[in-house]
Amino acid sequence: MSIPLNLQSGEIYVDSALTLRNNITPEELVAMGVKFNREIDMKTGWILRTMGPCSVFLRAANFSLAFLGENLKRASFAFADPANKNLNELYNLHNQVLFNALGEPHSQLNHMVSYSYPWGAIVSELDPRSDSCNVTISWK
Repeated sequence: MSIPLNLQSGEIYVDSALTLRNNITPEELVAMGVKFNREIDMKTGWILRTMGPCSVFLRAANFSLAFLGENLKRASFAFADPANKNLNELYNLHNQVLFNALGEPHSQLNHMVSYSYPWGAIVSELDPRSDSCNVTISWK
C-alpha cells in the first residue's frame, strides 16, 4: 500500500484528487470539490470545518480541519469503519496503520503515539475523558 502522506512536505492525499497541505485555504479546497459538512467559528481566530467521509489509508474517514484565519494548520481524522465501535480498538487500528506506513513512533505515551518531522507532527491519540480518538496532522 502506498502511503497517503508525503513525509518531505507534510501533504496528505485524500480520496483520489484532494491534497491537504499547510496553509491551504477553504476556497482552494472547495475548488477541488470539497463540501464541508459543518463550520464552527471558535471566536479565537480558529475555524473548524468538517468533511467526509473521505478515503485515507484505503479506509473511510471523517475529517476535522482547523484553520487559523483562512490557513489550514491541523487536519484530524478517525476511521469511520462501523466494525470499530470500541475506542480502544479504533485507537489500536489508527496506530497499526501509522506503524505500517511510518515505522516505529518517535514518541509514545499511554494514550498517544507521535511522529515528528521538520514540517510538523502526526499524532494518534485516545482521549477517554472526551470519549474520542483520532489521528492529527499538524503543521508548523
